Amino acid sequence: KQLNKGYWIPVNAIERSTSQYISNSDIQTLIGGMPAKHVLLVTDACFAGDLFRGSVEMLPYENTPNYFKNVAKRKSRKALTSGGLEPVMDGGAEGHSVFAYYLLKALATTEGKFFDTYQLFDKLRIPVANNSEQIPELQAIKNTGDEGGQFVFVRK
Repeated sequence: KQLNKGYWIPVNAIERSTSQYISNSDIQTLIGGMPAKHVLLVTDACFAGDLFRGSVEMLPYENTPNYFKNVAKRKSRKALTSGGLEPVMDGGAEGHSVFAYYLLKALATTEGKFFDTYQLFDKLRIPVANNSEQIPELQAIKNTGDEGGQFVFVRK
């Protein structure tokens, strides 16, 4: 808290030993260095919104074939998080957290051969917010090379 930085704490980390923590800065560096054209980080963790410090711009969603061609050409580095700068709920339906339950439901029920993270996010944001004390976020991860592209899901 004193450093105003977010950290990931691995399950096997020694409590109160920051040497085993992974900073959001390190996560951003690793994602920025990935050779993949599209990276989508999905995280269901407390204070995950710390990844988004600073503002970013995103292309607006359009339900057209040209939209999917356009966003597939551009590099993307996005994060879909279960909340912002607040604790998130573990207990939810069917043994999942509230976020995981609605994420899985959205993946199973989003229609169309192609859909992107905006569409997925639109299906889970309101149910998660209405059934917990958290509000999911979807944004580009700042300073990682995002060019406005999108992670596009292809239904098989």
